[in-house]
Amino acid sequence: MGKIEPYDLAVKTIQKRLATEWDIVISICGEEGVGKSHLAIQLGADISKKDITRFLDENVVYSSSVREFYEKFDRLEPKQSIVIDEAIHFAYKRFWNSGEQASFNQYLTTIRKRQKCIIMNMPLFDDFDVYFRNHRIKIWIEVIRRGVAVMFAADKFAGTDDPWNLHFNRKQFRKFTNYKRVGDRLIDDELNAYRRYANYLMTFQFPPLAEDMKEKYLMNCAEIPGKYARLEYISD
Repeated sequence: MGKIEPYDLAVKTIQKRLATEWDIVISICGEEGVGKSHLAIQLGADISKKDITRFLDENVVYSSSVREFYEKFDRLEPKQSIVIDEAIHFAYKRFWNSGEQASFNQYLTTIRKRQKCIIMNMPLFDDFDVYFRNHRIKIWIEVIRRGVAVMFAADKFAGTDDPWNLHFNRKQFRKFTNYKRVGDRLIDDELNAYRRYANYLMTFQFPPLAEDMKEKYLMNCAEIPGKYARLEYISD
């Protein structure tokens, strides 16, 4: 499977970047059920050095309203983080002309020097609007399976047209999975291919969220009416 770094190293890598750069936007992607939200909450709390119980109440945006984001983000101290649990409401490529998404992107353009971290959960990296992906996101974390994730960083020297080297990296993925069909790939095949990406930083393990924190997260989600209502408008 190759080298897998400890979770603490992933946290320290982000903290180090946050200490020396402007605001950092992190995308966490992966299939449904692999633990994106759990990783985002754990990572956000550890970056912020904050108790998870308080983090769930104060630092997680559960609704589709940008107002909730503005209110919670403005209260953050430098070097703290906020989680947008459903980034599809804020930066989805097919909703990009909506008023709230345009307002959200404009807002991020004006507040880049606060040393705050925004973590956004989205099933597919490609589902982010192209401009947002290329200009705002600095770290991309792909959750391969529960407890294992791969971290990539934007290549500022590649230019804003494709700082993620997506065309090159997709060719690498096909090459180093030996062009296997999806059903024939093993986890080792995928990790081996991801390590060949030009933007690769590390593969790391992450711990499960404690059961009582999972329950609190679900309770907080349940308090938001129509949390997933807009998803019914998304279809192929």
